[in-house]
Amino acid sequence: TGSGRIDLLLNLNVLLLRKEKIGVEHAAKCLPILQKKAKAGYKDADSFIRKRLFEQKPIHVTIIVGQGAIVDQDIKHQLREAVVAYEFQFIRANLSQVSEITQALRSNQETDILVIARGGGENMNIFDNPAISETALGLRCIFVTALGHSSDEPLLQKIADKFFITPTALGGYFHDLYNKTLDDLNNSKTKLIADLSKQIELNYQHKLQDLENRLAEMTQTDLIAREWWDQRERELSDRLMKAKVIVIGLVVALGLVALYFIFRMR
Repeated sequence: TGSGRIDLLLNLNVLLLRKEKIGVEHAAKCLPILQKKAKAGYKDADSFIRKRLFEQKPIHVTIIVGQGAIVDQDIKHQLREAVVAYEFQFIRANLSQVSEITQALRSNQETDILVIARGGGENMNIFDNPAISETALGLRCIFVTALGHSSDEPLLQKIADKFFITPTALGGYFHDLYNKTLDDLNNSKTKLIADLSKQIELNYQHKLQDLENRLAEMTQTDLIAREWWDQRERELSDRLMKAKVIVIGLVVALGLVALYFIFRMR
C-alpha cells in the first residue's frame, strides 16, 4: 500500500515448500528399496564374466535400448575383438514409459546380464521411479545400467549390480575385461607349465636320489654278504686243513701199524 508493489514472496515460499515436501516423500519411498538392495547384496559381474571366459562358455547379454536409439552401435564399436566372447541381444522399448520399462525388465530376465542403456537427454528422472527399481530388485540375472550423461544419480543406478555413465563406457568395460582376463589366463598357463616343469624336475630328482640310496644300500648289503662269504670260506678252509692233517695222521698211523704187523709176522 502506498508503493504500488505486489509482493509474491508468499507464493514462492509455498512452491519451495511443496517441492521440498515432494522430495521428502520421494526419499521416503526410495529408502526401503535401497535397504532391500543392501540386504540382498550386489551380484559380482566381473567375477561372473571372468569365470565364463576361463571356462570358454558364452556370456549372454541382453540390452534394453530406446526405440530409436543408436547406442547399440556405440556399444558394438567398443567391443572390437571381444565380440566373440559375448552373445548380445538388443531389445527396443519406450524408455519414457514406466510400464514399458518394467515389462521389458520382466520379459528379458532369462539371460546372464540384463542392461538398460540410454544415451541421455530429457526425462531422465523416469529412472528415479520406485516401480522400476522394485522390478529390477526381483531380477534373477545380473542387472547393469548405462544411463547417459545425467549429472544426478538416479535410484535405478543405485540399485544396479554395476553401472556406467554412458553406453560407450559399457562397451569399453566388456572389451577391457575380456582382454584383461585373456592376459591373466595366458599368465596362468605359463605359470602352470613352469610349475609342472618344476614338479617333474623335483620328482625326477627325488626318484634319482631314491635310486642312489637303494644302490648304496645294495652295495652295502653286497659288501656285508661278501664279508660273510669270505668268513665262511676261511672257516671252511681251516676245517679242511684240519681234516687233511687228521687224515694224514691216520694214514701215517695205519702205515706204522701195518709195518709193525709185517715185521712181527716175519
